[in-house]
Amino acid sequence: MKYIWMLILLMVIYVLINYKRWIVTYRINKAGKMGEKSSYKVLKKICKKKGYKIFKNIRIPLYDGSTEIDLLIVASYGILVIENKNLSGSVFGNIQDKNWYQLKKSGEKKTFYNPIMQNEGHIKCLNHNLIKMGIKNISILNFVVFSNEQCEINVCDKRIFMLHEMARWLSNKKIKNSNRINIKKISEIIKEIKIN
Repeated sequence: MKYIWMLILLMVIYVLINYKRWIVTYRINKAGKMGEKSSYKVLKKICKKKGYKIFKNIRIPLYDGSTEIDLLIVASYGILVIENKNLSGSVFGNIQDKNWYQLKKSGEKKTFYNPIMQNEGHIKCLNHNLIKMGIKNISILNFVVFSNEQCEINVCDKRIFMLHEMARWLSNKKIKNSNRINIKKISEIIKEIKIN
């Protein structure tokens, strides 16, 4: 009986020690999903008007596991791979730095993996899977979208957008007819590649 009470006590201590971390992780994941949903909703309307296909939270094979792409758009000029960030405060970093950091209004500073580099990994994985399916030489574009309009981005790169900027870019993008890809065919191949 003594051992059962000690085990219960240890479990209570473990929960108390980890509770805050679990709550923080839950809130971060919830905010991320809300940002992805917001971006998906805005960009889906544009894709529908232009005849593009959009995928959300698409898992694709990576060696013996998988990787998840937040948003993927099959457009007439190529595939857009979008890493979505729903952060507040200010974001600082350089394109070549492995880590960037977020400075919240509270003064709290958090580091996170460079989303351009993160997305480069997604793109390499996607390209590898497309080649296995016989699709070569397709343009795959790397974008990072910050969905929280209250976020101040202090990173200069033409691949980084606020959500409203990405929507405007996607709406206004024009291409020559000779560069068109078969959206339906590529979308079907993406559906075959993805892990349900």
